[in-house]
Amino acid sequence: MKTIVVVVGLVLLVGCAAKGPVVEPKEVVGSGETDAPKAGTLAYDKSVWFALLEHHKSIRREIKHLPNGVEATTESDDPKVAAMIKDHTMAMQKRVRTKAAVRVWDPVFVDLFKNGHLVTMQYTETEKGVRIVETSDDPETVVLLKSHAEGVSE
Repeated sequence: MKTIVVVVGLVLLVGCAAKGPVVEPKEVVGSGETDAPKAGTLAYDKSVWFALLEHHKSIRREIKHLPNGVEATTESDDPKVAAMIKDHTMAMQKRVRTKAAVRVWDPVFVDLFKNGHLVTMQYTETEKGVRIVETSDDPETVVLLKSHAEGVSE
């Protein structure tokens, strides 16, 4: 039953993404425009997320399943998209550490934020994006990490 809930959550992720506002990278990364959302706010984080969804065809993602988590490399040849990938990764790590939850209607995200203290995150910038290793000693959290990684790749 838990797997079904995870799959439903991932389907909702894709369905909602197509309906959200799209913010072009110039408005998100270093534009200086006064009407752009402010960095560190939920509106800003959402604008980056929707912009990444809009530019998903220019993003490469490789996932390695580890016994205790995942290693994911996410990159783009477009420098603006690569900057957004880096921005988004740092923002989401901060949100998990501070329990500033997003997607509170999605059971995967709810449980990931609830179990965030059980996750070790190692973030490395690459020239064209990021490599992140997320691990846990808790078996349920490992399942959540792997499910989230697959959902992001979708």
